[in-house]
Order: sequence, then structure tokens, then C-alpha cells
Amino acid sequence: MTQSISIILHSPETSAVSADSFKTTLGSVKKQLNKNFDLIILGKVNDKDVLNDDSISTLQVEGGDKNQARQLNEAIKLSNADFLLYIDNREKTIALKRAALDAFLMSAVRNPGTGMFYADYDLEEGHTRHEIKLLFHHRGRVRDNQDYGKVFFFSRKALEKVSRFDESVQYNALYDNRLKISEYFNLTRISNKFNGSLYKVLAKGQKANVFDYLLAGKEVQLEAEEVVTNHLKRIHAYLKPGDFMPATSKYKD
Repeated sequence: MTQSISIILHSPETSAVSADSFKTTLGSVKKQLNKNFDLIILGKVNDKDVLNDDSISTLQVEGGDKNQARQLNEAIKLSNADFLLYIDNREKTIALKRAALDAFLMSAVRNPGTGMFYADYDLEEGHTRHEIKLLFHHRGRVRDNQDYGKVFFFSRKALEKVSRFDESVQYNALYDNRLKISEYFNLTRISNKFNGSLYKVLAKGQKANVFDYLLAGKEVQLEAEEVVTNHLKRIHAYLKPGDFMPATSKYKD
């Protein structure tokens, strides 16, 4: 049975990248060895020649002031595919390797209990390439700034199980969705150990900062805290402040 796929990515209207950056990402999509997919673009594309490819069915979601969750939900509604590949190119240029789609699909067939796949990637800075090896997911890995990469392969079954994306989440839609899917399905990492990375990120590398949550806006921080608190409550792992150890406890030096 042939599995259908929709590929979703952002146009410059709904991202901070340039038109050239968008063309690079789109070009890597068009060069996939597996042509059995349709394309959904979040936001308008002014240069219609960029989309001039009759072999690929292409739909567009109007951008406007919609948040990420609403944009993705509208894309999901347009798609009838079994799987959705989301390229988060809002801030950086992403280029898929030609066999990326085949690799994601093969992994999905072999791992039917997985709701979301993510993959190691190459980070290119000038003429330097770094292999970024991500961590395997486990139930305790709940940080909002944990790196899961920029390309995600979702099963429709998983997205429908968690009611797609929560549009009330303004800043942490992917984080919220990832935690919800992990409550019912596996999150599976595709390593670059044997066949190399499935995509590359063309951007200036940034060192990890354990205090980067302090750099985010207050609203972003508070929302992330609410997202993880709700997740912990759903999996019965939440400890209410003061319940585990009374706040009035005193200790002697």
C-alpha cells in the first residue's frame, strides 16, 4: 500500500527568511527522489515562477496574523495524507537531502508506534560543516529548549489523537504538540550514523546556553511553564508546590 505524504513549509510571508532562502528550501523539496507527495506552503508566494512545477500538487495557506498552530492546522485540513513532513524554516534555511523523504517513510513503516520522527542534521557555517547529533527522546526529556531539529515527520494518526495543534498556544506550539504526542506514541530519532544526515541547516551556529530561557520574553516563559505543567498533570507526574516537602520545613546547618 502506497503511503501518501504532504510536505509543509513556510514562505517568506510567514517567516523571517529571505526569498532566496525559501527558494533553496523549496528546491530541495522538488529534488526528492520520492515524488509521491503534495506541497502545502504557509503564506503567499509572490514569485509564481517559483511554484511552476506541474508535477507537484501545491496548495497555499493564507498567512496574515495567524499563529503557528493555526497555520499548521489549516494545512492539515487541506491534506488527506497519511504522513506530514513539516519543515520549520521560519528562521533558517533548511535543505533536505534527496533521499530524506524515503528515509522518513521507511522509518515510519518500520516503526508504526511512532507519532513523530526527528533526525540528526548538518549545520553549515560558511565552509564549515558540523554534524549535529540529537538526543534520543525519553519521558523525562521535557525541556522546551531541547533540540529536536527543524524537520519533523508526523503520522496523521498521532496528530488526530491529540486534536492536531492547540491554537490557544501562541509561542510554543511545537513544544506543546511534541509533549502531547509523547503521551500516546513514541518519538523516534533517526541517527546519521550509517547514512548521514537527512538535511542541513544553513546558518550561523549558536552554542547552547542553559540560561536561554531567561532571554525569552516573559509571556513565552510563562506559556512554556503552563505547557509542561499540563503535560505533567496528564501523565500523573505533577507535584504541587509544597506537597512533597512542606515549605515551612527548617534545617540546621
